[in-house]
Amino acid sequence: EKKWTRENIVKVHFGPGLKQYTWMHRLLAEEFPKVLERASEFSGYYPQKVWSWVPRHKRWDPKRGLSSHSWGIAVDIDPKLNAPGAVEKTKLYKYPTFLEVFRDAGWSCGYDWKDYPDAMHFERVRR
Repeated sequence: EKKWTRENIVKVHFGPGLKQYTWMHRLLAEEFPKVLERASEFSGYYPQKVWSWVPRHKRWDPKRGLSSHSWGIAVDIDPKLNAPGAVEKTKLYKYPTFLEVFRDAGWSCGYDWKDYPDAMHFERVRR
């Protein structure tokens, strides 16, 4: 709904000089850039592309429930470099401390999913 989107989805800047941005839930607008910066500095991995809000069903399948991206509480980090499938083929595989920082901050990592590993996917699961 347009009213919900206007009230909850905001532009969030991140990256060096905060030049990059994505759209996400307003409740994560302050937290996400800080966690991303901490993860990058701690691990040495600085993502080039970060995507968040897009209203859709899980895996774009209308038979499945809504994706966390629909609410702006999930992000995909460097999708082309961290595609779903074998995590050992992803860029994040070389940077386990990047994932550790997000997990410690209360984010779930699709990297950990057994039935459908999705290394690019991070979602906020607890406060």
